[in-house]
Amino acid sequence: MHYQPNAPGDWGSMQETADISIATEELITPDACKHFMRSWKTRGSDVLLILHGLGGHSGWYIDMGNVLAS
Repeated sequence: MHYQPNAPGDWGSMQETADISIATEELITPDACKHFMRSWKTRGSDVLLILHGLGGHSGWYIDMGNVLAS
């Protein structure tokens, strides 16, 4: 499966509000490994990092990210 940012599929959509900014990014490490990231940024300073295992997909956490950021 190839990720298409304009076609979120069955995972829902990241919800942006006046108080929550959302982003998807790709981090490329010095060894050229690519890591896809989703973020919900709020005015608070708390941080939660979730690393899924092999076979997992960040889309599975969209609903949880929306709820925790709100």
